[in-house]
Amino acid sequence: LPINQTATFLTRHPKIVRILEEFQQRKSDIDNVSALINFIHELVDYEDIPDSQGVLETLNSGRGDCTEFADLFTTLARSIGIPTQTVFGIVYEAGELPKMAFHAWNEIELNEKIIEIDPTWQQIPADGSHIRLSQKTISAFQTYPETEINYSVDDARY
Repeated sequence: LPINQTATFLTRHPKIVRILEEFQQRKSDIDNVSALINFIHELVDYEDIPDSQGVLETLNSGRGDCTEFADLFTTLARSIGIPTQTVFGIVYEAGELPKMAFHAWNEIELNEKIIEIDPTWQQIPADGSHIRLSQKTISAFQTYPETEINYSVDDARY
């Protein structure tokens, strides 16, 4: 998994470096993962955001949804040497109307093993409802305006 800085994951940006000065690193990577997730929840409040925003905007606004939590985790984890990437897929979402929903979470590499974690839901490891989608599948969803997709059931017999 990647550990480098990219245009999305600004691991060496002065603001990221300053924020990490407040973070107390632990002895083991798994303890750092848990502590980073808690740290992110101190920095950012969950709020549905219609359009994705960059990591610096997330830190400035103090709000974000699953994509912002996952991207911030990727940035901070890479900054302290933990290989990680943001991944996208669907998850089971309980509630008044249970459903499968689009979601973002992370893959990390620890001891030569890939582990899925969910910083938004504070899960290490992420539960079995996380189903990763390929980039091709995600792109296919993005080519159809939501108004053109009909999810209704016209007739159901049991």
